[in-house]
Amino acid sequence: MGITGVPSDDAVLDTMVADAGGDPATVRTVTIGFNGVQDLEAGKIDAFTGYVPSDGVQVEADGYPATSFDLDAYGGPRYPGLVAFSTVDKISSEPDLMQAFVSATIKGYEDVLADPQAGLDALLAENPAIPERFAKASLDAYLPLFEAGADRYGRFDAADLRSLSRFLIANHLIDEPIGPGRFATNEFVDGSG
Repeated sequence: MGITGVPSDDAVLDTMVADAGGDPATVRTVTIGFNGVQDLEAGKIDAFTGYVPSDGVQVEADGYPATSFDLDAYGGPRYPGLVAFSTVDKISSEPDLMQAFVSATIKGYEDVLADPQAGLDALLAENPAIPERFAKASLDAYLPLFEAGADRYGRFDAADLRSLSRFLIANHLIDEPIGPGRFATNEFVDGSG
């Protein structure tokens, strides 16, 4: 089993194997960095930790039948995949800039949700080196994640973040709980038009 070497990979692997009824201690791992797709396709590893909508789609697009497993379907928490970070000082001193950034980001995602083909066409027009088949398969994999149960794109669920915090503690990745309000806010999402 290939892992990147990022500490959370062990937690992800152990959680998923245990949830499926296996013994994580019996899984032999090798640190491969971020070469999971290449190493799997070359036969160097049998499986790897990665991100399903990009890595899983790439393996399939390259013609290798694969089975992908989502962490939240195998004992792990749901967590936000795309987040934007800023400092408290910057947020306080330039709230209009923050609001404009969040509003523009939400608008872009909502446009793609409303018309995925237009979003795909725009991506390929700006990035013609991306193979269309891969881009379409990747977009199809990402679309369900854009809202992921939220009432609109961009909102985070405090319960999901608390669950993520518990997962991180249980796997010795952090020492104490992190309250959702410490690192996340829906303020600019709710304020966007």
